[in-house]
Order: sequence, then structure tokens, then C-alpha cells
Amino acid sequence: MERRTTWESSKKRLVTRTRRRPEETVLYRLVYGYRDELSFSWEERFQPEYGALRDEVLAAFDAYLNCGILLHGCARAECEKCDHSE
Repeated sequence: MERRTTWESSKKRLVTRTRRRPEETVLYRLVYGYRDELSFSWEERFQPEYGALRDEVLAAFDAYLNCGILLHGCARAECEKCDHSE
């Protein structure tokens, strides 16, 4: 006899999900604290040795800082049949 899994029995096995908190990490605070200083001081401090600071670098920093912050949006999944969402 095949045992069918119901939502109620499956719900008990679900692991409670918690939001990532990237803003609490050391790397996030470092990038957040020095991103603007890097763009302002690059030409004087680093350009002679490393060349111009590419826009892609600052865009990558900005994308990193926005990732995982709920203010910038989030994903939500919803069942089309029963409207359950997570």
C-alpha cells in the first residue's frame, strides 16, 4: 500500500526558514563602509598602478550590497491550486 503525503504531515518536516542577514556580516560592512571612498580615491591612490576603475566593479559592489536586503524586493512562491505561499 502506497502512503500518500498530505500537506499537514509534510508541514511538520519543513525546516523553519529564516532570512539571510547579509548586512550583519563583516564583508558586507566592509564593502558598505568603503565603497564610496574607493570610487573617490581610486584615481589618486591606485590608477597609476592598476589603471582606471571600471564601472563594472562599482556595479558589482552595488549589486552585492542590494542582494538579500528585503527593501529591494524578495521572491515568493505560491501554489496555483491551494494558494499556499512561502
